[in-house]
Amino acid sequence: MKSMMLSRAWRGRMAQLAALVLLAALVLLAAPALLAAEAGPEPAWIEDAGAGLSQASKSGKPILVDIWAVWCAPCKEMDKTTYRDAKVLEGMSAFVPVKVDADRAKTFIERYQIEAYPTVLFLDEKGKEISRLLGFIGVEEMIVRMGAVSGGYAAYREALAKGDDPAGLASAGRYLLAAGNGNDAQRLLAKALKKAPAAEREALELDLARAELAVGDSKKAAERFAALAERGSSREVKAAALEGLASAEEQRGRAGAALMARERLKKL
Repeated sequence: MKSMMLSRAWRGRMAQLAALVLLAALVLLAAPALLAAEAGPEPAWIEDAGAGLSQASKSGKPILVDIWAVWCAPCKEMDKTTYRDAKVLEGMSAFVPVKVDADRAKTFIERYQIEAYPTVLFLDEKGKEISRLLGFIGVEEMIVRMGAVSGGYAAYREALAKGDDPAGLASAGRYLLAAGNGNDAQRLLAKALKKAPAAEREALELDLARAELAVGDSKKAAERFAALAERGSSREVKAAALEGLASAEEQRGRAGAALMARERLKKL
């Protein structure tokens, strides 16, 4: 009798174990579908850069180029996370999305001097670089950069159409600075400064100093900010110059000089 009771108990436990194993298997089978449902669709990538340029020219949209490689683990992680996020996908609707395989597009890689993967390029319809991001890019950083690029793109195109007009150069330079392209912003702002009327020079110098700071030329930026802090024509100009000077001195590792700039700012 006791033996029969033990046998029944054993069979009951085995049945429970089998049910748990079956449940676990069903969960594993369903997991990919559940994750895909939460992740959202993949971007409608164009895999030919030339076709992307053509579409950008017709649509008036900037181009977002994801440059990846088969062996690049962060590239694959971005495909699973960043590029499947609903907000990122919504932001990408303002772009022509192009995906470039680095191992199959040597000419493209050489043209844009790509040295790290993943790299995300933002281009205009002529293929001119607006901005770039290096390495794994998370959702928030991608959303912020896409917004900076797409938000002023129409005005940027209009500014470029003005050629060497100082107002156009200034507008294009400020757009590139906001989009994270300090090098080209510096070039355009310096060019605009040479031709701008006196009334616009201080604002241009402030932005030029910010561009210099953005590319790591903190000594030149500090000198420009310091000069504006002394001769600025208004409190607003001097305050902006002192704020920039403090940041430049911090970038140079001169904490004391940065503190002095902030103390001067408090006394304005």
